[in-house]
Amino acid sequence: MAAYFWLGELHAATPYILALSAASFIYIAIADLIPGLHRQVTLADALKQLLLLLAGIGTIAFFHIGG
Repeated sequence: MAAYFWLGELHAATPYILALSAASFIYIAIADLIPGLHRQVTLADALKQLLLLLAGIGTIAFFHIGG
């Protein structure tokens, strides 16, 4: 119910929320396809994955704002 009332206020943020949701689902799908991501990862590997995820989000935002 709260989401229904917030939708009007968050209308401008909807594309970013959807992009973040889509990126999360894509990450889950890729993690299932690449079993190596399920192993114990080091902090450096986790930071590299986070950096690449943020770079992807930044690329989407750049093309959305620039286009």
